[in-house]
Amino acid sequence: MLLVGHVLFSWLGILKESPKKVSKSGDVVSGELLFSGYDGENRIIGCTDLNISRSFTVLLGILTNKLYFISNPREPVTLQTEHGFLVKAGKDDGCQLGTADDTT
Repeated sequence: MLLVGHVLFSWLGILKESPKKVSKSGDVVSGELLFSGYDGENRIIGCTDLNISRSFTVLLGILTNKLYFISNPREPVTLQTEHGFLVKAGKDDGCQLGTADDTT
């Protein structure tokens, strides 16, 4: 488990505080990144100050699975996936766009 602000690592079920900090200018975190939901009503992750023609991307496992936005007039938020997009309601499939079939 890793919490931003205080870096905690879970190793054999024992939490240990690390003297390492996550860099504000960029860093790589291995393992889970969790945010506490105990204080406050809302957690926001993202960017709110994009200049024109700049983009913000959230990668989902590989470079071809991503949610991104380019700050241009009338530019939509884009979800790009390698094998389609599936919306689930509980355990039921609600809607699927695209396919996981690599043969076509």
